[in-house]
Amino acid sequence: MEYTNPFECYEAIGKWLSNAVPEPWDRIEVYFEIIEMDDVWEDCIVYFPKKSPLIEKQFFIDDFDFTDCFYQLARLTSEEGKGFFKRCDFVLNNDGRYKVDFQY
Repeated sequence: MEYTNPFECYEAIGKWLSNAVPEPWDRIEVYFEIIEMDDVWEDCIVYFPKKSPLIEKQFFIDDFDFTDCFYQLARLTSEEGKGFFKRCDFVLNNDGRYKVDFQY
């Protein structure tokens, strides 16, 4: 799928996360680092279970479209002089609110 703005990416990422998390959750965090654009990345997805919100658990999304969404987000948020983000931190709360931070 092609995204035309960052908000479409945020919505898609949120849907993937909420559909893939293995149990009721309080918060989900994704750390996505681009090592080489469109080729090499590292990611870590963790969630905090609703029953034990101080415990961090990891899960995986094995779907290239999920990864591609972050590459498209990098293109859509690139800044002149900085280029693509090197890392994106995405936090999704169970009430649907999210926070996104980029490191260039």
